[in-house]
Amino acid sequence: MTRRLAALVVGLLVLASCGDGDGPAADEARLEVDGSVTVVAPDGTVETLTDAATLDFGDRVTVDDGTATVAMAGGQEYELRAGPVPSELEIASPPVLLDGDVLVVAGFPAQVRHGTTTVSALGAMKLVSSVPSVVSYAGRARIDGAGRLDEVAGLHQVVLTSSAVPEPLTYDGSDAWDRRHLAEAMAFGGRLEALARGYAADQDATGARSVSFYEAVIPSLADEREFSADLLADRSVGETIVGASIATQGRDGTFRERWGEVFSFRDEGAAWGLVALDQGVSSAPVLDMVELAVSAPRPSTSTTSTSTSTSSSTSPPPVPTTEDAGPEPTTPRPPDPDPAPPTTGLLDAVLDPVASILEDLLGVIGL
Repeated sequence: MTRRLAALVVGLLVLASCGDGDGPAADEARLEVDGSVTVVAPDGTVETLTDAATLDFGDRVTVDDGTATVAMAGGQEYELRAGPVPSELEIASPPVLLDGDVLVVAGFPAQVRHGTTTVSALGAMKLVSSVPSVVSYAGRARIDGAGRLDEVAGLHQVVLTSSAVPEPLTYDGSDAWDRRHLAEAMAFGGRLEALARGYAADQDATGARSVSFYEAVIPSLADEREFSADLLADRSVGETIVGASIATQGRDGTFRERWGEVFSFRDEGAAWGLVALDQGVSSAPVLDMVELAVSAPRPSTSTTSTSTSTSSSTSPPPVPTTEDAGPEPTTPRPPDPDPAPPTTGLLDAVLDPVASILEDLLGVIGL
């Protein structure tokens, strides 16, 4: 029984050393093509391929159209593409990027060499040759041969020089690899950026607000015991609302730790979509929370408001009621006619004697 088990183990080791039926051997690579590539052998032989093939160490493959994938015996996979600068990769251990870009897609850690620098990817990573740089989509990438630069974390990029400092990656909507790994962050982040800017413009305020102000527009903050005034830095209201919404939705670490990570990454220059992706939060809940906060009635930012000017600036003028509206307006009346001539006054003193004389005359003549 023991001998049978030993024989089985030896057989498995032999099979593993030889690779499976479709996998490449230790000094080979498997090429998959979606388009066309040109392969140059070490002896100078040139071949154009449009289908799968096995490549030997020393072969150089250039993508003329479409994309291609190179799989190594250890399980590492690299994607190449055509473009303004076509990808050119030399098959070796590790593969060598000669021109264009290469994307590490599997088999982590997976190494790629460019010039004197070797990069070991512990997550999806893009290596660019035009301005030698590393874009780490996830995990991290270890760097050897670039002076003091030794690592770049996920969602960061760095130029391969000894004095370079990693910074939040900047994505390009026209880059297929960026879209593949950051599509949600692109769309989600764009909406968050617009909401933050819109709230700041509408509120016309850039200073930090009180704890009660933010608890009013983001009710879930009231449940966070660690939320206090010392967390409110001098940033716009919109920025604080977006960051607070992401921090409340996160689950790793304490609330204060998440708050610090959110605004630290943002202060480095990261787009809001990347900040949310870094915290591992879902886009829908965060977006709903921010939109509700932005559309919520604005809480008063002062403790009291007794003056007429303050009241008029923070609330619309009151609608008058029947009691305080005054008498109802009436249709203007036409002017009164001219008054009749007076029957008393100075004229009476003149007419009275005349009337008496007439009465006496009428009496004489018998009328």
